[in-house]
Amino acid sequence: IIIETPEVLLRQEIDPKLLNGIQASDISAFSFGDRTIFNIVVSTFKIQGEQEIDLDAAIEGALSNIEKQGATNLVVKTEEFKTEKGITGKKAYGELNLVSPKGETLPITHKYELLLFAQQGGLQQIMVMYQGNEKYGDVIKKRIMDSVELVISDK
Repeated sequence: IIIETPEVLLRQEIDPKLLNGIQASDISAFSFGDRTIFNIVVSTFKIQGEQEIDLDAAIEGALSNIEKQGATNLVVKTEEFKTEKGITGKKAYGELNLVSPKGETLPITHKYELLLFAQQGGLQQIMVMYQGNEKYGDVIKKRIMDSVELVISDK
C-alpha cells in the first residue's frame, strides 16, 4: 500500500482475535493518532490457503472490531471504490460515537472511512477516523484517501 499521511505511521501489533476467523499470516499494521481525535490505521493480511475474500464480510468484521474498541451508534454506508490506477475495492463510511473507558459516551460524533481491497491472496485495509467537528478533518481524510495506491507484485 502506498499512502500519503500527515505524519509517519508507526508499526503496531495486531491481536489475532480481531481477525474474526480469517487464517492470515504476514500481518502488518501501521497507525498514527488517537482514536478520540484523529486516527489512521493501515493494515495488510496475507490470507493462508485458498480462502475466498469477501469484502462485505471483511467490512462487517472491521466494523465489529471498531465496536469492540468502544464505538456505538454506527451509521454505515458502503459503495464500490476505485483507485486512480483502476484497482477496485469496497468503501464503508459514516458516523459513530465513542465510549470512554469509564463507559460514558463522548459528546462529539466521529466520522470514519474504511477502504478494503482483496488482491492476490491478501487483504489491505485503510481506516481514517476523526472528530466530526474537526475543522480540517474532511480535507485531511480526502487527501489521504485520494493518495491510496496498491502495488501489485509479479509473484
